Amino acid sequence: MLKDLRIKWWLFCGKRERARKNPTRAIKYFEKVLAVDPLRVIALAQIGSCLYNLQKYNDSIDAFERALQTAPHYSEVRACLAQVHMSLGHHQEAYDSIQRAFRMQPNLKDNLQYLHILAYSSSETERWAEAAETYQEMTNLDARHANSWHGLGWAYANLNRDLDAVAAYQRAIELAPNNSPAHRGLGNVYFNLKRFREAAEHFKASARLTPEDAGAHYSLGQTYRELGEFNSAVEPILQALKIGPKFAEVYLTLGMTYKNIGQHEQARNAFEEALRFEPRNADDYCILAASCLQLDRPLEAGQAAEQALRLNPNSADAHFLLGCALHEPETFDRAAAAYERSLKLNPGQFEALGNLGDAYLRLGRAEDAKRVLLQAETMNSSDPRLHHLLGEVYLKLDDRSAALREYEILRHQDRSLAEDLEKLIHTKT
Repeated sequence: MLKDLRIKWWLFCGKRERARKNPTRAIKYFEKVLAVDPLRVIALAQIGSCLYNLQKYNDSIDAFERALQTAPHYSEVRACLAQVHMSLGHHQEAYDSIQRAFRMQPNLKDNLQYLHILAYSSSETERWAEAAETYQEMTNLDARHANSWHGLGWAYANLNRDLDAVAAYQRAIELAPNNSPAHRGLGNVYFNLKRFREAAEHFKASARLTPEDAGAHYSLGQTYRELGEFNSAVEPILQALKIGPKFAEVYLTLGMTYKNIGQHEQARNAFEEALRFEPRNADDYCILAASCLQLDRPLEAGQAAEQALRLNPNSADAHFLLGCALHEPETFDRAAAAYERSLKLNPGQFEALGNLGDAYLRLGRAEDAKRVLLQAETMNSSDPRLHHLLGEVYLKLDDRSAALREYEILRHQDRSLAEDLEKLIHTKT
């Protein structure tokens, strides 16, 4: 009886120290319990929780697993074990453990913390439908829990339910206006919806709230580029590089932006920086190829694109970049074949259609050029180069009136290209 009283006292003292946020002192009391009764599950579980509070995650796992060896159906211990796995990034283990805990004791789902483990581990293991369902349950339990709405937005975005994602992210921000990840998530959805002005506002908010987040700054820069506000794009892209880590893709984007605003020396320097990175995969080789093209080094660009295709034969970008590298009089036929393969993999590439039309034109395939250029026009009718090419095609097909229509369009878009097409029309006459 005296032994039981001592155990109860030590358990009381240990729990009191935990409540006082003294996990190290608490562990000493629980260890006294185990010295007398090594199989006392509650003491093992409490030690596991204390070690978790001390961020000694692997030791915490050991303690929880020892508890489960003695009491394998102790569902709350299994839920705590899932929490530790989640903290370590062991998302599959977290998912398996919390699911088992729920099967043992379904009413654990009334606990928001445990539901979060299931929702988050489902997201990290790309079970997006289950994640969305679980985050929805969390919002039903507590409609004012901002992180639940944020998670629901994240899941909906990955299910391509963009409008539902917008609504969930907006609710998260309404409840917690300084929730930077929610602003960034909403910015991403607006970007995908091509609502670039709204995307910029939320990326700007995210960058302001977490200035150390390079991704928020880079996303803001990319959004300004989509808006055609290239001067505004430079500063956030530079800020992303300042924060780090540095990537070839960011230097490539910076170089393109400098080129857009006529700062050619800075553009060249940025492209050169992009070339300093050692390619590791097909995407890296595509960035290398694009940088070489910007530096007017088509041979190296072609080699990089071919290496990308060896690593990933189904890379539409690599086929497109190979076509760009081969876009010379001697190799227009090979360029056209590369563009065709790229468009087969990704039919919605405006630039690939424009380049293929140009290649067909140079190869004397005017009807084919007309077909693909008209297809490109349905995607973007405001591109001056496209109308110049169509004007050339119509002249090849002896359709002077159609060529004049393209000239009239060009007069309002690009005076220099309009003058050039006008000369071609007069020469043909």
